[in-house]
Amino acid sequence: MATLPDARSIYPKRTPGTTCKRHNQIRKATAIAFDLYGEFGTDLNLSLINRLTNADMAAAAARAGVNPPTSDQTRNDVKFLLRVYLALGQLDPSAQNPLQGVDQRLNAALTDVLGDTADDPLGLTFLLLPIDRQL
Repeated sequence: MATLPDARSIYPKRTPGTTCKRHNQIRKATAIAFDLYGEFGTDLNLSLINRLTNADMAAAAARAGVNPPTSDQTRNDVKFLLRVYLALGQLDPSAQNPLQGVDQRLNAALTDVLGDTADDPLGLTFLLLPIDRQL
């Protein structure tokens, strides 16, 4: 089970509720997506991600030790993260410049989810959360 800190553990008192809510949605989505990524392994593909049901996500949430997603935003975050994991999992680590491959794959995954970013640049912020994986 992955253990990620919730908003109360991270932010000081008087932090806006919207910030805390979004943090906790991302926390939940990360735990669920991480569990599903481990479950699907090399079978993970875009078609499988697009077919995920609420029941699939609820089962993964139970395994990850978090509540099931209750909003479309969180469910969409789970699918988005799985697309990113899929793209990163397809990298060739023996490539001459693997970081260029990361950039290209991540950009492709983001474009698939967010649309064309060239005409409408987005200011994206990535929140990296430490994952404590206990076996």
